[in-house]
Amino acid sequence: MLSLHAADAVEPGGGRPAVPGGAVLVDGDRIAAVGPLDELAAAHPGARVRRWAGTVRAGRTEALVLPEGGGGADPRERGEAVRRQLHAMLRRGVTAVDGGAVGTAGAAGAVGAVGAGDGAVRSALDRSGLLRGPAPALVPGARADFAAFAPDGTCLATVLGGRLVHRLA
Repeated sequence: MLSLHAADAVEPGGGRPAVPGGAVLVDGDRIAAVGPLDELAAAHPGARVRRWAGTVRAGRTEALVLPEGGGGADPRERGEAVRRQLHAMLRRGVTAVDGGAVGTAGAAGAVGAVGAGDGAVRSALDRSGLLRGPAPALVPGARADFAAFAPDGTCLATVLGGRLVHRLA
């Protein structure tokens, strides 16, 4: 199914200029095109249009930081802590985890290693759909991972692999 994610501006990244009144055309899990909404809508009249006030651009890239202690000794508790943190990241417009980095926040805000090889952590990261490494630019053929941000920086929506995984109510 084709969908158009339209905004006041689309910032494709990769050194390319912003597209005022732009849109990202998504076909399945891939970006099919980036350009002016009127041109893309005319070329694909059957596409579902989602309109966002603000800017559509590549999502944020952040490290995964768990509460001090990494969520507990029990793998289920760690898995739940990771799931809560990943959900919070999606609400901020994160589409990629910084190199798969995982840590725990200490009392003074220091980050210590939690063990990226931890099965609960690895499993939750794999299920999340978040990319590892920097968020890619919005280019045709790339996986459809991006976010819509309001003018004040609030994340309105997060899209991973063409799926809307967060939408501000």
